[in-house]
Amino acid sequence: MKLLSRISKILAVFFSCIALQSCMEENDTLTYLPVIATVQMDGENITLDSDDYGLLKPTNPGVIATNEANQTGQRILASAVFMEKEQSTSSDASVQPVQLLDLYKILTKDIDYLHTEEDVFGNAPILIIGGYLSKEHLNVEFNIWRSEADVAHRISLVRTDEDGIDENGLLEVELRHNPGNDTQSKRSWGLVSFNLNSIAEYAMPECKGFIIKYNSGANQYATYVITKASDSETYAHINAKEFASYK
Repeated sequence: MKLLSRISKILAVFFSCIALQSCMEENDTLTYLPVIATVQMDGENITLDSDDYGLLKPTNPGVIATNEANQTGQRILASAVFMEKEQSTSSDASVQPVQLLDLYKILTKDIDYLHTEEDVFGNAPILIIGGYLSKEHLNVEFNIWRSEADVAHRISLVRTDEDGIDENGLLEVELRHNPGNDTQSKRSWGLVSFNLNSIAEYAMPECKGFIIKYNSGANQYATYVITKASDSETYAHINAKEFASYK
């Protein structure tokens, strides 16, 4: 998988980095990298199944609980320091120890089916600015407009009875945005991971990926294609000033 530099830089120096560096020996070399991963819980033991770096073992797992991400299947985006393996508490030599410096809890959810539920998904403007397929997730990076970061907007991937796999092998879906009662005055960034195991057609051999329809604004519809053959992309677009709320 490729780590793209086209996305805005991850903040190289968080406030926590400063504190961390003061505790390090001068000759220590630290590697800061953005990580997208799925949380795996085994009792109190936490590992991270990352999209790019294999299994990771956080040396400070408390930050995961602090951000309410301590449940199996939860996706996270974090700034991580890759530590020497001698510092690992894992008996598995293939597990890489990391220290998490900052963490964004990625909205993680199943696909919705319009024919089985009331249409609560909205159709407000949303812009897809990136996307990729990881082992178990369809990941979509987007912009919306909002006024308050703590007012949850609903972001959904929706299927209807009319949707299906087209002649190019692409499964048709819709990305929907429901702002609720929030006004839409300023642009806000977000990342959502949809569970592929909730999309039965994805396992079919004829399915080559997704064509995602969305309202790009002024009732203008656009499409975004994500295929299995595409290079996967890991995003490092953390905005430490504002983490918006989604549901």
